[in-house]
Amino acid sequence: MQSREENTVLLYNDVNVLYTNYEVSGTEELALETYLRGTTRWTGNTRFSVIGKDRFVTYKKVHPQNTTNYYSLVSVQDYSGITEQINQVTFNAYLIVGIGMLISFAMIIGYSTSFSSRLKELRHQMHLVANRSL
Repeated sequence: MQSREENTVLLYNDVNVLYTNYEVSGTEELALETYLRGTTRWTGNTRFSVIGKDRFVTYKKVHPQNTTNYYSLVSVQDYSGITEQINQVTFNAYLIVGIGMLISFAMIIGYSTSFSSRLKELRHQMHLVANRSL
């Protein structure tokens, strides 16, 4: 778990923090515990706000056999960080599509100009041939 890049918390029965790889504030810990105790699902994700900071939480509850106890592995990410990543990827995608469209437009213009000049030359040559044969 130490090699995980996300902020990770390991809870025992959704109450006791066994391990965390970041500083969990008391308010955030309480919000996590309250949410996890209130859910009956064993896996899922949600968005919640603690002290004005939006968080995206993904969790998985692990229930060992022959016991009523369980562990919860919780990943907490800053929601604004996720949206910034999404915005960056979206911008890059639009940029690539835009550049592709500009290149395509330039190729169409170049081909059309080249073909038009060839047709003009062909027309000019056909008039010369027609005028000589008369």
